[in-house]
Amino acid sequence: VLFLPGWQVLLAVGVGVFLALKFVRRQPHVKLLFDVPNLMLHASATTLIFDFLATDSGRLDALDVIAALVAALVGSLLVSASTALAIRATEGALHGRKTISRFTFSALVGISNASLATIAIKLASPGIWAASLLIVPPDRCHGRIPGLRA
Repeated sequence: VLFLPGWQVLLAVGVGVFLALKFVRRQPHVKLLFDVPNLMLHASATTLIFDFLATDSGRLDALDVIAALVAALVGSLLVSASTALAIRATEGALHGRKTISRFTFSALVGISNASLATIAIKLASPGIWAASLLIVPPDRCHGRIPGLRA
Protein backbone atom coordinates (compact mmCIF):
# COMPACT_ATOMS: atom_id res chain seq x y z
CA VAL A 1 0.00 0.00 0.00
CA LEU A 2 1.85 3.17 1.05
CA PHE A 3 4.32 1.70 3.52
CA LEU A 4 4.22 -2.11 3.20
CA PRO A 5 3.92 -4.65 0.40
CA GLY A 6 0.50 -6.27 0.10
CA TRP A 7 1.52 -9.65 1.51
CA GLN A 8 2.84 -7.99 4.68
CA VAL A 9 -0.41 -6.06 5.10
CA LEU A 10 -2.38 -9.29 4.68
CA LEU A 11 -0.19 -11.15 7.17
CA ALA A 12 -0.38 -8.30 9.70
CA VAL A 13 -4.17 -8.12 9.38
CA GLY A 14 -4.55 -11.89 9.74
CA VAL A 15 -2.35 -12.15 12.83
CA GLY A 16 -3.62 -8.92 14.41
CA VAL A 17 -7.28 -9.70 13.85
CA PHE A 18 -6.87 -13.26 15.10
CA LEU A 19 -5.18 -12.14 18.31
CA ALA A 20 -7.69 -9.35 18.93
CA LEU A 21 -10.75 -11.49 18.29
CA LYS A 22 -9.43 -14.55 20.13
CA PHE A 23 -7.95 -12.98 23.24
CA VAL A 24 -9.62 -9.59 23.59
CA ARG A 25 -13.13 -10.21 22.30
CA ARG A 26 -13.02 -13.95 23.11
CA GLN A 27 -15.05 -14.90 20.05
CA PRO A 28 -16.27 -18.47 19.62
CA HIS A 29 -14.22 -20.59 17.21
CA VAL A 30 -16.88 -20.69 14.48
CA LYS A 31 -17.24 -16.91 14.43
CA LEU A 32 -13.45 -16.55 14.56
CA LEU A 33 -13.09 -18.88 11.56
CA PHE A 34 -15.42 -16.60 9.61
CA ASP A 35 -14.25 -13.18 10.78
CA VAL A 36 -10.50 -13.61 10.28
CA PRO A 37 -10.71 -14.65 6.60
CA ASN A 38 -13.45 -12.07 6.02
CA LEU A 39 -11.27 -9.24 7.33
CA MET A 40 -8.29 -10.62 5.38
CA LEU A 41 -10.51 -10.50 2.28
CA HIS A 42 -11.21 -6.86 3.10
CA ALA A 43 -7.49 -6.11 3.46
CA SER A 44 -6.54 -7.88 0.24
CA ALA A 45 -9.34 -6.33 -1.84
CA THR A 46 -8.62 -2.87 -0.46
CA THR A 47 -4.88 -3.27 -1.09
CA LEU A 48 -5.40 -4.54 -4.64
CA ILE A 49 -7.78 -1.72 -5.54
CA PHE A 50 -5.55 0.93 -3.99
CA ASP A 51 -2.45 -0.41 -5.74
CA PHE A 52 -4.33 -0.47 -9.05
CA LEU A 53 -5.72 3.08 -8.77
CA ALA A 54 -2.99 4.94 -6.88
CA THR A 55 -0.07 6.75 -8.45
CA ASP A 56 3.52 5.64 -8.09
CA SER A 57 4.80 9.09 -7.18
CA GLY A 58 5.98 8.19 -3.67
CA ARG A 59 3.86 10.93 -2.12
CA LEU A 60 0.18 11.28 -1.37
CA ASP A 61 -1.45 12.95 -4.39
CA ALA A 62 -5.12 13.78 -4.93
CA LEU A 63 -5.51 10.62 -7.03
CA ASP A 64 -4.10 8.59 -4.13
CA VAL A 65 -6.68 10.05 -1.76
CA ILE A 66 -9.46 9.13 -4.20
CA ALA A 67 -7.93 5.68 -4.63
CA ALA A 68 -7.90 5.18 -0.84
CA LEU A 69 -11.54 6.24 -0.53
CA VAL A 70 -12.67 4.01 -3.41
CA ALA A 71 -10.65 1.06 -2.12
CA ALA A 72 -12.04 1.45 1.40
CA LEU A 73 -15.59 1.73 0.10
CA VAL A 74 -15.34 -1.35 -2.11
CA GLY A 75 -13.56 -3.37 0.59
CA SER A 76 -16.18 -2.46 3.19
CA LEU A 77 -19.05 -3.31 0.87
CA LEU A 78 -17.38 -6.61 -0.04
CA VAL A 79 -17.17 -7.59 3.64
CA SER A 80 -20.81 -6.61 4.14
CA ALA A 81 -21.80 -8.71 1.13
CA SER A 82 -19.94 -11.77 2.40
CA THR A 83 -21.51 -11.31 5.84
CA ALA A 84 -24.96 -11.00 4.26
CA LEU A 85 -24.34 -14.20 2.27
CA ALA A 86 -23.28 -16.01 5.44
CA ILE A 87 -26.42 -14.82 7.23
CA ARG A 88 -28.51 -15.91 4.25
CA ALA A 89 -26.87 -19.35 4.26
CA THR A 90 -27.31 -19.92 8.00
CA GLU A 91 -30.66 -18.23 8.69
CA GLY A 92 -32.33 -18.71 5.31
CA ALA A 93 -33.46 -15.12 4.85
CA LEU A 94 -32.22 -11.56 4.92
CA HIS A 95 -34.12 -8.67 6.41
CA GLY A 96 -34.23 -5.99 3.71
CA ARG A 97 -34.14 -2.91 5.90
CA LYS A 98 -31.46 -4.36 8.21
CA THR A 99 -29.30 -5.41 5.24
CA ILE A 100 -29.53 -1.98 3.62
CA SER A 101 -28.68 -0.40 6.97
CA ARG A 102 -25.66 -2.71 7.31
CA PHE A 103 -24.38 -1.78 3.81
CA THR A 104 -24.89 1.93 4.44
CA PHE A 105 -23.12 1.80 7.79
CA SER A 106 -20.29 -0.23 6.30
CA ALA A 107 -19.84 2.29 3.48
CA LEU A 108 -19.77 5.20 5.92
CA VAL A 109 -17.27 3.49 8.20
CA GLY A 110 -15.03 2.56 5.27
CA ILE A 111 -14.98 6.11 3.91
CA SER A 112 -14.51 7.61 7.39
CA ASN A 113 -11.61 5.31 8.23
CA ALA A 114 -9.91 6.01 4.90
CA SER A 115 -10.38 9.74 5.41
CA LEU A 116 -8.87 9.65 8.89
CA ALA A 117 -5.97 7.49 7.73
CA THR A 118 -5.33 9.83 4.80
CA ILE A 119 -5.25 12.83 7.12
CA ALA A 120 -2.88 11.02 9.49
CA ILE A 121 -0.56 10.04 6.64
CA LYS A 122 -0.60 13.53 5.22
CA LEU A 123 0.14 15.10 8.61
CA ALA A 124 2.97 12.65 9.23
CA SER A 125 4.55 13.30 5.84
CA PRO A 126 7.34 15.86 5.33
CA GLY A 127 5.00 18.15 3.39
CA ILE A 128 3.01 19.31 6.39
CA TRP A 129 1.10 21.92 4.36
CA ALA A 130 -2.10 19.87 4.77
CA ALA A 131 -2.32 20.81 8.45
CA SER A 132 -3.67 24.16 7.33
CA LEU A 133 -6.71 22.36 5.90
CA LEU A 134 -7.69 21.31 9.42
CA ILE A 135 -7.63 24.82 10.82
CA VAL A 136 -10.95 26.64 10.84
CA PRO A 137 -10.55 30.41 10.74
CA PRO A 138 -11.54 31.87 14.13
CA ASP A 139 -13.90 34.37 12.48
CA ARG A 140 -15.96 31.42 11.23
CA CYS A 141 -16.28 30.02 14.76
CA HIS A 142 -17.05 33.25 16.61
CA GLY A 143 -19.98 32.63 18.91
CA ARG A 144 -20.05 28.91 18.20
CA ILE A 145 -17.14 27.75 20.38
CA PRO A 146 -17.28 28.98 23.97
CA GLY A 147 -14.25 31.12 24.86
CA LEU A 148 -13.05 31.53 21.28
CA ARG A 149 -12.96 35.10 20.00
CA ALA A 150 -12.19 36.33 16.53
